[in-house]
Amino acid sequence: MRIVLDTNPEPDVLVRVLTVLRRRGCRIVAVDFHEADSHGPGRFEVTVRAPTRIGHRLETWLNGLVDVRAAHADRS
Repeated sequence: MRIVLDTNPEPDVLVRVLTVLRRRGCRIVAVDFHEADSHGPGRFEVTVRAPTRIGHRLETWLNGLVDVRAAHADRS
């Protein structure tokens, strides 16, 4: 599953998101992070292998995190 996130320019947002994913039992496969600057919000993409029982809930959990503006999961 690939998740795309828009974030505020706080330095801890990357660690916060990755920590939630690991605590929920996800295996992190790839991360592409671009820090927020004067041109726009931070953006990062993370690809995970999520346990079937929680995969449908990840988007909601990530959208609830501090400094995450939006999280969109691509389940294909």
